[in-house]
Amino acid sequence: MTRPITISGYASLTPPASPGPAPQLTWLPIEQLVIDESYQRDITAQGRKNVRSIAENFSWTFFAPVIVSPIEGGRYAIIDGQHRTTAAALIGIKEVPCALVIADKVVQAKAFRAINSQVTRPLKTQLFHARLAAGDEVAVRAKTMCDAAGVTVPRWPGGWHNKKNATVAVDSITRMAMNHYRAGVVVLKCLLATSGANDAACLRMTTIDALFDVLVEAPQWREDEAALIAAVEAMPMHEMLTNASAAAARIKGTSARDQLAAMIIDALERALRKAA
Repeated sequence: MTRPITISGYASLTPPASPGPAPQLTWLPIEQLVIDESYQRDITAQGRKNVRSIAENFSWTFFAPVIVSPIEGGRYAIIDGQHRTTAAALIGIKEVPCALVIADKVVQAKAFRAINSQVTRPLKTQLFHARLAAGDEVAVRAKTMCDAAGVTVPRWPGGWHNKKNATVAVDSITRMAMNHYRAGVVVLKCLLATSGANDAACLRMTTIDALFDVLVEAPQWREDEAALIAAVEAMPMHEMLTNASAAAARIKGTSARDQLAAMIIDALERALRKAA
């Protein structure tokens, strides 16, 4: 499915007096590109990981032109693209495509700020669906796991908590799909039953992670799936999560996930022992 660019729904505005000179698109040697430290950021530890990831998966298809401005000495200051240019250099590339703009240092700094502060970053659910469309193995496995349990991941998360079979806990479902697919299916089935019973938002990160921890460590509880689902369905999960969060706030070195897992273990031991 595709859609055109549309400006419907936007309030009318007065265009700027001048958009400034149009950039030139050209290829430039990396050795002529420099970082102006008066406004550019250092590459942090996370940034170095990003550089390595770009380098390891390098493709010109994923490489947006570097935005640069000419400075003295036949060099060009990088306004945007420090990380991807570093990645290109890391694998021996000598030239990169650049959008060349004419700007003094003040305008360069303003451009850097504007580019990096006005980015509409995609949501995790949107990235998940993009990974699905790209055939990403982990995303496909997570989607299959969710389908087996009757759970969906909405592309747009607005109002997800009003849909009892929806989750936006993308990190949790992908982690389960990678580490223990079968336990992940059971976790989602249990929480889907719980959300239908007493809480429309049980398919959240903390509850998913806590129940997954429990069922991976105690595989015997997964043997009678119907009994397990019934036991979890009877739990006041929302109340338990509230209490777990409060306990984690009081007790140093613990988390709501850990506290909730302990509560789930206690509840399952009582319920399944009674059922037996």
